[in-house]
Amino acid sequence: MITCHIKYIIDPDKLEAFEHYARLWIPLVNKFGGRHHGYFLPAEGANNMALALFIFPGLAEYEAYRKNSFRDAECLAAFEYAKITKCIISYERSFFRPIFRGDVIMNFVSTKEDISRNIDQFEHLLQGTEKEFAHGLIQRGLCFVAYQKDGEFRFIPSRYVGYRDNTQAKHHANHDKNGRETNPAITKIIGDKPAKDDELESKYRAFILELGIKPHNRPRKYWPPGLFKLSHS
Repeated sequence: MITCHIKYIIDPDKLEAFEHYARLWIPLVNKFGGRHHGYFLPAEGANNMALALFIFPGLAEYEAYRKNSFRDAECLAAFEYAKITKCIISYERSFFRPIFRGDVIMNFVSTKEDISRNIDQFEHLLQGTEKEFAHGLIQRGLCFVAYQKDGEFRFIPSRYVGYRDNTQAKHHANHDKNGRETNPAITKIIGDKPAKDDELESKYRAFILELGIKPHNRPRKYWPPGLFKLSHS
């Protein structure tokens, strides 16, 4: 795990432009497998300094992100915005190894096998003493990976399945968990974005009612089913 720290010297008269630039980059870092911890703009003291912090699983993943950013349309547009507005005078990039007290920093899933392992582990939760924890995740979820067990559709929320080798303990300790970050990782594996699906919504409602849970009245999205199946009981 590495943390990238960027120190910017900015034009204080173009603070609004820099803030817009910052808001462009936060989802882009997450899009390429990082986790952005935000930009920090001047408040008191120096009015021409800003900071950014984000993490990647390792230097190799960071280098891949940098390489991909130079050919991604959204990233190129963000680069061009900074060039046109001239809101950034200079910047300095440093890397650090983070230490966290009591927190678990989780990597995103990157393969179908990662998702399958999480589904298998989630099934153990559903059948064990921790089923109420699993029920709560299913009830509150907004985006779901659909899978089949013995021919019946079941659903696992993105905020759980999207972190590699997840468990109940890790989920509770992961204070940065966010479905908006796991969704791009899952989409990259499956190849499609989650979308509203009336047929899957009907199957979700049947599944959750079978568990004895009342579904929340909110819109939900689903990745296309068919990739993940469990044959054991």
